[in-house]
Amino acid sequence: MPPKKQVAKKRKTKPESDSEGGDETLSVDIEEKIAEFFEARPFYYSKADPDYKNKERRNRELSEFAVNLGNSQTGNFIAI
Repeated sequence: MPPKKQVAKKRKTKPESDSEGGDETLSVDIEEKIAEFFEARPFYYSKADPDYKNKERRNRELSEFAVNLGNSQTGNFIAI
């Protein structure tokens, strides 16, 4: 008798939540702002950029960006 096939179980996805605190999804607008932020700052991803290793600049810019998005508390704690 051949062995039984193992079937992968499908994961249940969380429904999107409108309540505060439990929603982990980002709006398309915020996702676009995040993408534009990083595209305009190659020192986050390009080793050829002179500021690639400048942690102070990266932290400062990312903190300012988070504050401007409206999440001032996150802006105080972001560190890369």
